[in-house]
Amino acid sequence: MKIHEVSERFQLSIPTLRYYEEIGLLGNIQRSENKTRIYTEKDIERLDFILCFKKAGLGLKQIKEYLDLCDEGDETLERRKEILEVQREYLIDQIDQLQTSLKRLEKKIDGYQNLILEKEK
Repeated sequence: MKIHEVSERFQLSIPTLRYYEEIGLLGNIQRSENKTRIYTEKDIERLDFILCFKKAGLGLKQIKEYLDLCDEGDETLERRKEILEVQREYLIDQIDQLQTSLKRLEKKIDGYQNLILEKEK
């Protein structure tokens, strides 16, 4: 898959994809004879993984650390698990905060709805 196809598929700019490659998140992307980047299925899976981790709130440095640990093998399993556990706690906290905010918004909307109904009487 060519870089513009990957860009469209993941809604990422081409400079972003190049940057991910430059900082080592994507590793060495294969190139054709005319130097066009060719993304393999493995590259696509890795990019999907990176984007999932970004959505989970990990920064690029954390993602790079995690991927580097994966490349080092099974002796890093404990550290990888720790990274994921810390992020899980962060996400749980974020979800709790969002649920609290949602409840406040719903209460405010209900209040406005009641005011509107009273005004219409």
